[in-house]
Amino acid sequence: MPSTPYIVSGTVFVGSFEGETKASTTVSGSNKTVNLHVSDGTTTKADVAVVLVCNGEELSTTTNALGQYVLDLANLPSGYSTGDSFVITATDITVVADVDIGFYNPEPRRVIIADRDGRRYDPTYPFPVAMTDVLHSDATNGGNYETKWTITRGDLQPDKETRTYPNGDVFSRTFTYSGSALTVLSKWTKE
Repeated sequence: MPSTPYIVSGTVFVGSFEGETKASTTVSGSNKTVNLHVSDGTTTKADVAVVLVCNGEELSTTTNALGQYVLDLANLPSGYSTGDSFVITATDITVVADVDIGFYNPEPRRVIIADRDGRRYDPTYPFPVAMTDVLHSDATNGGNYETKWTITRGDLQPDKETRTYPNGDVFSRTFTYSGSALTVLSKWTKE
């Protein structure tokens, strides 16, 4: 295992959101430059944590005022070999410790729904919503319906589609062909 320095360096760019990014590469040639972008960032930042893991061992540092970092694989306890793979992780997450939650009111907040005039909905003044199987008796509505296909053609193409809704409404449409090519699809009609 070489004891000669193998410098991995680069710049960390951060975006408007906190986060973490990783890059994988291998030891090859001489020193390696690996730039990292956290949340598609384009701005450099100091004190971003950078960790390199190679063969289960790690090196860590933080970025300087220009957003740059430098790590030397020769500092790994077991060293390194040409062809070794390694992963570099840059983490830009603010850690808040020792938060006193006693300041916050732990009681749940009630949400009271009211109409435009401020009158609260209650059992005697119910919210104006009705549950139904189908919102509209409309064949284009994707609600709960039963479909029946009428097929009389030798090529097994449908002649008619009929939809029956739970409320009893029935809609149908027909198909017209030129040979085996569909030429006309009619509008839905209520039967």
